[in-house]
Amino acid sequence: MSGQLALGLSEALVAAAVWETLPPERQREVTVMLARLLARLLEAERGE
Repeated sequence: MSGQLALGLSEALVAAAVWETLPPERQREVTVMLARLLARLLEAERGE
């Protein structure tokens, strides 16, 4: 897992290992989806 910061939690290590196996285009796809979700959450927070 080169370039990964391990938090010492087994779940974090597994997630990092799975992330490393994804093709770059999938990693970008997931990153964009998470960014959009975060934007929606922040927007909803401002609207309350």
